[in-house]
This record gives sequence, C-alpha cells and structure tokens, in this order.
Amino acid sequence: MSSSVLETQRSALEELERIEEAVSERILYNPHILPDTHSLESSSALHGRKKRPLRDDLIHEHEVARMLDRYEEQCRYLKRSFEKVSKDMDEGHPAKLRVKEIDGLNYEQFQKQVASIREFHKRYPNEGVENQEMLFKMTKDRIREENEMGILPENDEEKEQHQGQLQGERLLSAFAVDLNVDSMFSGEEFYGRFMDLVGLHERFLNLKFLNRTFTYLQYLDKFADFNDKSIYGPSRFRDPEYFSYVADLHNYLVSFLKRTHPLEAPDNVVRRIDNDFDSAWSNKSLSIQQNGKSDQQKSSNEGQVATDGSVWCEACAKSFKNEAVYNGHLNGNKHKKNVKAASATGSQGTEDVKLKTLAYHEYCVHHLAEFLAKHVSETRANVERKQALTDRERQLETEALESEVIGSGAIESDEERNENGKDEDENDDVVYNPLKLPLGWDGKPIPYWLWKLNGLGIEFPCEICGNHIYMGRKAFEKHFMEARHTHGLKCLGIQPSVLFKNITNIKDAEGRKENTVEMEDEEGNVMSAKVYNEYVYFSLLSVLLLTLLLVLRNKAFYDPFGTCPKLCGFPLIVVQFVLFKRTKNISSARPHFSEYIGQLDQC
Repeated sequence: MSSSVLETQRSALEELERIEEAVSERILYNPHILPDTHSLESSSALHGRKKRPLRDDLIHEHEVARMLDRYEEQCRYLKRSFEKVSKDMDEGHPAKLRVKEIDGLNYEQFQKQVASIREFHKRYPNEGVENQEMLFKMTKDRIREENEMGILPENDEEKEQHQGQLQGERLLSAFAVDLNVDSMFSGEEFYGRFMDLVGLHERFLNLKFLNRTFTYLQYLDKFADFNDKSIYGPSRFRDPEYFSYVADLHNYLVSFLKRTHPLEAPDNVVRRIDNDFDSAWSNKSLSIQQNGKSDQQKSSNEGQVATDGSVWCEACAKSFKNEAVYNGHLNGNKHKKNVKAASATGSQGTEDVKLKTLAYHEYCVHHLAEFLAKHVSETRANVERKQALTDRERQLETEALESEVIGSGAIESDEERNENGKDEDENDDVVYNPLKLPLGWDGKPIPYWLWKLNGLGIEFPCEICGNHIYMGRKAFEKHFMEARHTHGLKCLGIQPSVLFKNITNIKDAEGRKENTVEMEDEEGNVMSAKVYNEYVYFSLLSVLLLTLLLVLRNKAFYDPFGTCPKLCGFPLIVVQFVLFKRTKNISSARPHFSEYIGQLDQC
C-alpha cells in the first residue's frame, strides 16, 4: 500500500507525540537525568524519587538524546513538507486532488479506500504493523504489557530464556536497542565519573621543553593552566610533539563531554567556545599572541649581545651566557639540525597558522576543563584516595564503587510487581530532598506549596532555649510548654507559667519575673516581689533611724558594760541593713528583726 503525503505527515506527527510521551516516561522514572539548565521546580513531586545508578542515568541520557535528535529531524521534515504542499496547492496538482478526495462526506471514496486496504492485506497477510507506541517503550515495560496480553510464550523455559536475553537492555527501547554504554568508557573512567588522562600524562612527561617531572596529581592541577610560564614557556612552540599532544588532549575532552553530558547540548558548548576563540583572536586579547610577538623579536635579535651579555639563538630556542659560548655551539650538530628544521617549517604565514592552531587547542582545553571541573576534582580525589589504600582496600573500594555505579542489575519480575501492587519508588530508603523540606506521614517531603502555606520557611529563634531556631509559627507557639523551654526558664530561676508565653529573650524574662513573682508578708498581704523587697527595705531603714535617735538621746552608740542591754543589738541591725542593701536578699535581714523591734519598744 503506497503511503500518501498526508499519511506520511500524520505518521511523523504521531512519532513526535510518541517521543514526547517516551521522554516524559524517562523523566518520571529517573528525574536525575535532567541537566542543570532544566532542573525540576521546587514544588515538583519528583524530588522524592530514588537516585538511580550512574549507568542507568547514562543509558537514559543517551537514549533521550537520540530521541531528541529524531524529534528535530522529524520537525525539519514536516516543515519542508508543509512548505512544499502549500506551494503545490494549485488547481490540477495531485496534492490538491488528494485533499479533495478525502474532504467531505464522500461515502464512495471511503469504500474505495477500505477496499484498497483490504486488498493490500490479502496480498501481504504476514506484513507487520508498525507500532510506534511499543517502539519507544522501555523493554521492561514492554515485556510486562506483552505478558499481560499473553503474547509471550507460556513455556517457562522459553520465557526464562527470553527474559535473560533482554536483561542487559531492560531500560532501553527498541528505538535505541543498539546503544551500548559499557563500550563508551574505559575501566578507569567508571562510566564517566572519572577522567582517564594517564596516557596523556605519559606523553606530557616526554615533551622536550619540560625541565622537571610531574606526578599525576600535579598534572591534573596543571594540564589546562597554560598561563603558568614556569611550565608552558615559549619553547613549547617549537616542539612538534606538543602540537599533537595538545590536539589529542582537546579531542579527548570533547569526546568526554559528549559521552558524559549528552543532554546539555555538547555540540553547542563546543561551538560557543569556538566562537569565543575567534572573537578573542581577532581582538588580539590572547596571551599566546603576545608570546608569539616576543618570539619574533627574539628572532630579529638573534646573534646580538644583550645588555646582560647573553646571546639568543632562535634555531635552538635558547639563550647563551655570552658570545663565546654562542659561537662555540654554532658548529655543533644539534644547532645545524635545528637550523634545517627551522628552514623547513616554511614562511611566516605558515608560522602564524601553526600559532593560531596551537592557541585554538589551548583555549578549548582551558575552557573545557573549566566546564568539566567537577570531573577533574573527583578524579584527583580518587587518585589521592587510591594512593593511601592497600591492595586489599583498593579492591574492596573498587567493588563498592562498581555496585554504586552499575547497581545490582536485578530486574523485578512481573509477578513480584503484581503481588506488591506498588511502584518500586515507594519502598526507597533514600529520599531525595534537596530543599530540606519536612517529611510527611509517608516518609517523603511535603509539597513545596504546603511548606510555604504553613510558613515553615520562617525562622523563630528563642534565646531561652539556647538560641534554638524553630521553623514555622506553629512549632514556635508549641515549644513554650515543651521540656527545652521550661528547662531554660528553671535555669534562670523562673517557675514556668502562662505568664511567660511568647517571651524568648532572657532579659525580658528576668524583667517580667520581678513583676510577676508574688510574695506574702506576715499579715497576709499579697504583693509582688519588687514591692515586698522595697517594703522590707524601708522597714529596716525606719528601724535604723529610730535606733539612731534613741542612741543619740542616751549619748551612747552601744553599751559594752551591759548598763543598757536594749541597745546591744544596734551593731547587728546595722550589719543586717547593709547586707540587705547589697544583696537584695530578704533572708539575710530577717533574723532577730521582730525581736529587736520589741526591745526598742521596751526601751
């Protein structure tokens, strides 16, 4: 059956919808595949999803990247097709006639189309029907649906064999069944978690312009720092091995970027870096351009004695101590070899092209290393950790890392899924909660809108509780009767009560204590502690003045010989008065107070 233009367009539109549905299923199954530029909203319910192994993340990322490429391809086709049809929609064109055939309620045309379809299936009875829904479904979901419909063989042996064949690509769809993530990365890279620069490090150590060796850790710190003149000096421009080394380093970083970040538009990242380099080169703002000019100046001054007595040799890219040493090396085989190599390199235009190419590779390596800074730091930490471990510990850590990156690899059977009746994410032990939201009754973070509605993001500090911060008004009002707050009040000498509710400052609590603590005198009068202390203070003061008047009348301050026993308590009452004035403690002034007043009355 020949498909018409309209049928092809309809099929393309259906494929777009199937791709959108498939991408949504992948994000629902594993939200962590989303790049940082398209992260989830804070109120999304997908924040509680369990984090999948790194291998599963890469499988879904590369599969979704293929789907998006197919999506763009179909969109471009539909655009060209619609534009072509709009141009050909003139009278007499086959496209126009085809539209007229299917337009309206023409029953005869409908019967002709049905007859042609039946004729086609009679001619090709075994022709399969393209099911785009199953084309983009994950294999594990497709197996479950086929098993529910009874498509899979009933024989247990054949079913187990079929299950084992699909175990390796249980997360892939038929659209990307040829995708093999295991072959993309080396063992050192651990599915893109670390970078494998061991081979490039060995090539770097063999470069001629290096005057010292570098460990692998030092190389990870300096492989993209081309501004360090102590390492990347002007002599590197004359080393042909350096050109191939930096080009291979650039290609590796681009390849690593595409393998580890397929959904972050790696081609656009590389293209943006290229455009930035072109603009920087045209503006002559790169440091390597200044170095090239300085090398040309050294070439023009070749053989001339400098102010410090040194002589520069352009062919050897070396400065000699004095003219005698310079003249002595001119007859050497090394100098003659360098002169021949320099003459064979070509004209100044060729040198400029080589300089620009080298500058391009160094610029891209520097910016790609900045983009992949997380991988570089993790690689460095992994190397440091391995150096401090024994062989046994290193083996155990490798096994643990493999289980973390690859996962258990087990596939959940359809029977277990049906028996449980729950989604696999409901039993996750680790809850992803980047916003630190409170957990609900189901053990998962509450929705963001509920967190915001209850004001759980507002902080309420309490100084009495040791500057503890309560999140939300409800928790703040509830804590006044809790053990933490009551213990803080007791430490301040305050008996917890409703009068101290909403008091969080220690100074305010102590101030209210003086006005709220009630005391009772000997006659049963109830008053505040402050009023009671003032009452006792003035009572003692009046007694002291009365005693002083009596002493002055008898013209004696005390009676040491016992002639006037009524005045023997005068020094004691003075000491008690002073003690009360200093300590404000009524217990230090009350002894013998009533007894002494009685003695004064008898005097």
